[in-house]
Amino acid sequence: MIDSTLWYLYGNDLELAQLKLNLAILKRETKHEKLRFINLLTYIGDYEGCSSWLTKTGGITEIAGQQSHYRILRHRRIHNPWQALIGSHNQQSLDTTLKRHIVKGNPISVDLVGGIGDQIENAAVLMASKKNIQSPSALLLRPTGENYKIVRQLLEQVPNIRIEEERGEEKTWHVTAPWFRFWLNLNKLEEPPQTLLEDKSPSMATGRILACWRSKVDQNNKLSSYSRSIPFREIAENYEKLGRTLREKKVEIYDISSYSKEEELIIRSNYPSIRLMRAQIKNLLDTRHLMRKCSMIITVDTSLVHLAAASGRNVNLLLNKFPDERWQDLCEKGSSYAKHVMVHQQKEFHKWNEPLEMIRQKIVAMSQHTLETH
Repeated sequence: MIDSTLWYLYGNDLELAQLKLNLAILKRETKHEKLRFINLLTYIGDYEGCSSWLTKTGGITEIAGQQSHYRILRHRRIHNPWQALIGSHNQQSLDTTLKRHIVKGNPISVDLVGGIGDQIENAAVLMASKKNIQSPSALLLRPTGENYKIVRQLLEQVPNIRIEEERGEEKTWHVTAPWFRFWLNLNKLEEPPQTLLEDKSPSMATGRILACWRSKVDQNNKLSSYSRSIPFREIAENYEKLGRTLREKKVEIYDISSYSKEEELIIRSNYPSIRLMRAQIKNLLDTRHLMRKCSMIITVDTSLVHLAAASGRNVNLLLNKFPDERWQDLCEKGSSYAKHVMVHQQKEFHKWNEPLEMIRQKIVAMSQHTLETH
């Protein structure tokens, strides 16, 4: 998972990481080469440095630079950060076109883009916001990308939602979710995300916990994947510390993290209370089925946290020190995330000891309740 040429980004020395990354940018000759490194600055918390480099290099005119500019605006809590993804010459045109279609009641399909979590989050926002649109029945959602079938299967379970047919529909105007959210914010129509489904929490007496300690590896951004994931050594140490509690209180952890064969062997050989369930999950409905069996849900920043919040389930979220900027406003009052997500965040760069200690305390408390019930 680690990019060895950028080894300094994967340790615990934040000052070294910021210094060496800025030096790496300085040594690159072309804008394209510089942007590859500039775009990593926000992932180690150097938002001001990223902004300065984008200005110096004119990187804001490139798509990659616009993505970083969007992250900077969201970190600064600038209203409508989606503006960074749309050229100023397109903003008025988009506003006019959308209003014309809405007044006429023409069908508008919002293309859900990004990963599974992104698409679930945007669907939750759009379903909450459609009440503010003049012709809400004309709004359709269309999952896209390599995981579109997985997202579609989930959304088909949501009442009062219109999903565009896979083959498309005639006279439907398409717009991507980021552009549509720009328009919603421009016209003060966006609402906080709300639950899409209503799954009841099982009794604490089940003694089962659903956990995911690793995010999917993003080949285009290995640093983000690494920062959001807990190293195997720390996962194993965590299970070692929980061992006695899990055994004596008859608590099981359904672990849906992805492991190598060697790592799976270590867990199976040493931690009998851990059930490795990744192979049983083919889609989000499988994950939802497992959620229904478990009294507690624990995850790093993966689609699981979005699925839990969208399903009305409480979830413990372990966040890295410099997480996706969305979490600054997703958990604000009035949002389904604020109601259902409890955040445990790193205080130090790439150090998970404190968040994991908080999780162990919650598991011990749950296990005591399980024992008393039995």
